[in-house]
Amino acid sequence: MKGLMTCGFSLPSTCDLCFGDLKSSRHLFLSCLYAHCIWDYISLWFPVVLDTSVAMVDFFLHCMNMSLSPQLTNLFQAAVFPAISSIWHAQNQIYEKRLSKPLRPKVINIDDDFKADFQNFKDDLDVDDDDDVLDVKPFTFST
Repeated sequence: MKGLMTCGFSLPSTCDLCFGDLKSSRHLFLSCLYAHCIWDYISLWFPVVLDTSVAMVDFFLHCMNMSLSPQLTNLFQAAVFPAISSIWHAQNQIYEKRLSKPLRPKVINIDDDFKADFQNFKDDLDVDDDDDVLDVKPFTFST
């Protein structure tokens, strides 16, 4: 491919995270394997269905307008923003050639990151573990 580029051919870029599709904002945040793992993981924690086949605007509007209890809405929104940041950060690390781990371990580490973030958020809300506000399920990665 580099040979074609040096000859003056303009080629579209492929996704740096999954190499499965052309690079675009929609692909990066919704249809990339990395993003899919994150959204699937979040949907395991909450009683929601996250449809990543829709337009980006519709997806994020749906995320911000969930009909959940006030506490679950806050927790859900607190999951969405770090997820977006995590996707963007992973893409930037690869772009800058600083990502030393392969994709699979990086996705699995999301489990620990979200558990820590949500535990801190639950502590801030002063929620008892017996309240069953958030049922944390184990994360498994499959390709």
